Amino acid sequence: MSRTPALIAGTILTGVGLAFNASYGWSLGGGDILRAAGMAGVFIACVGLKDWMLGQSALAFKARRYGLGAACVIGLLIGAAGSFLAAFGSASEGRDAKADPRAAQIIAYQTAQKVAADTEKRIAILGEVPNIEEAKARASRLLSAVEPGIAKRTSGCTVLPNSVGKRVQAVNREACQPVIEAQALVATADEVAGLQAKLDAAREVIAKGAPKAADPLVANVQAFLSTGIDAAAVLSLIVALIVELGAPVCWMIWQMSETISGKQPFAGTFSGTNETFAGNDHTFSGDDPQPPKPRKKKPERLPANVVSFSSHPVVKALQENGGSVSSNRELAKLMGVTDGEASKRCREVSKRLKVEKVGKELKIMLRA
Repeated sequence: MSRTPALIAGTILTGVGLAFNASYGWSLGGGDILRAAGMAGVFIACVGLKDWMLGQSALAFKARRYGLGAACVIGLLIGAAGSFLAAFGSASEGRDAKADPRAAQIIAYQTAQKVAADTEKRIAILGEVPNIEEAKARASRLLSAVEPGIAKRTSGCTVLPNSVGKRVQAVNREACQPVIEAQALVATADEVAGLQAKLDAAREVIAKGAPKAADPLVANVQAFLSTGIDAAAVLSLIVALIVELGAPVCWMIWQMSETISGKQPFAGTFSGTNETFAGNDHTFSGDDPQPPKPRKKKPERLPANVVSFSSHPVVKALQENGGSVSSNRELAKLMGVTDGEASKRCREVSKRLKVEKVGKELKIMLRA
């Protein structure tokens, strides 16, 4: 299996991840150069942990080094968390800055829609009122009809003084009440006029239609979602996932294919010494050649009247009973024969048996 494609793809994706993480970490540092360099270094280290530890954890578990595998998994999780945060943040900043040059027009259109809806609702609450000129003319006529003395005391029916007697207060209130209502109507008509001007401006923006996104991909994703989710954020998330998942997978393929090709990556990956495998005195390294495959030997066939030692009933019975029995009778029971037949069979393999007298019984066992 060729390792070159995985090596090329892993190198490119890791390079992109390093650029994302270094940029994001540096931006978090602010104006302090040392702090910016430190933050960038942290996120760069996260890339290394994430990209390398996935393959190393798989190799460790494959070699049954479970403690090392667990440590690799912890390193992988730590690196993945920091690296994904940086990659998603950096990708989001890039798309937010250049995703759509017509973003201001789109925002203006959406704002106009909201303003129009709110304004129409407020005008409906205020109801029908005369235009501002008619309202002011009516208030002026009513004010001119008020007695001059009352108009002077109340500053044109704008202030009703409480320092005068109750009778004078009642006279002032009665004379100025129509003027006060007319002035309130003037204020309402003025508000309606302002709202109508705002509504006309919003309708003018809406009449032009919603501007198309300059980035067709953003527009297509937004149309596909149709849920109010920011399409640029979704695309940034996709880019971050490609970088964060693609790089470690490529490096894992590269590392695992090294094992398939016949090399043992553990020889120089986790320690400076070669690994010795239990049950074998040979120490494997990455450059050791593969041993030749043993030839298959045909099983030797015995004559029909000859029984091999390993298949003899006495040997089988003793092996099943732990290698020995306490008496000939116990051996006969194990073989399901009479005592005499058991004795006969023991004589057939007497050279391979060891008989010891223990009290009144004979202990029969296989020789070492």
